[in-house]
Amino acid sequence: MTDINISSKDFLDKLQNDEHFSFVRYNDGELISAMEYDFIFNTHIKNDTDHIPNCDKHQYFKEMNKGLQEALTNEENIMYCEQHKYIFQIQIDSMIYIIENKHEQFTGNNITLKEYALTRLKELKDIIRVKRNKCEGHGELINYDIYTNPKNVVKFIDILNTKNIILIGPEYLTKFQLLNVKKYIFIPMHNCFLEKDRIMEEIQNTMNEFENIGQSCVFLFSASMATNYIIDKIFKRSLDKHTMIDVGSLWDNFMSTEVTQVARRIYNPEFIKANYPANYWHDK
Repeated sequence: MTDINISSKDFLDKLQNDEHFSFVRYNDGELISAMEYDFIFNTHIKNDTDHIPNCDKHQYFKEMNKGLQEALTNEENIMYCEQHKYIFQIQIDSMIYIIENKHEQFTGNNITLKEYALTRLKELKDIIRVKRNKCEGHGELINYDIYTNPKNVVKFIDILNTKNIILIGPEYLTKFQLLNVKKYIFIPMHNCFLEKDRIMEEIQNTMNEFENIGQSCVFLFSASMATNYIIDKIFKRSLDKHTMIDVGSLWDNFMSTEVTQVARRIYNPEFIKANYPANYWHDK
């Protein structure tokens, strides 16, 4: 898999110019779900209830697992990916590197389990490559600094605030004051996939509302692995009309754990305070 060079600048320009697209990220949780094999704990995912949940305490549901497999290998998605209308960030190579170089963290220093985890990841990578052999490649599709480079994040927020923002996420995100959110669609803190039908219905109703007044929306998803499933299921409904973006736990970086009640951040508060405008950090 190679890079088709969708840069952070391209991403921000498309957002600014209302060139509608959908963007999803496949990190460890999503790849575990798509493989139905947990390479962190080295166990198969057998059913919906008995497996260790991911770091956000979301279970790996069979229907979700199958949905992510289909999203990654659907040939129609390839066409839209080539057109930069459905952008995937697939970090298989990153996961392989981590296991190869820090395997004791994931496999308890068991070489046999390490090799099994690597085999399953490489099998998934090969499946995607075969399905997508018509394209130049679909690996790390966008530079990750869109969410980690302070200048990009500030510009991202500035552009978002010129749009109709619809935020899908836990209720505590109402305390993040940097976004001019037009509407919230709340999800449970855990296992939000179980409410996928209600969430998708609310999203599509919101699309209808704004289309009726001749406007579009930017849907920002903070819904763990369910994000990828939901975006794939309603991608065609939003095509060329709305933008859907997987922001993950980006906003958690700017809020204390007293606000979020969870600890999911790339950077610590000192980094945020030193590298962002003063109003970006939220103590409460």
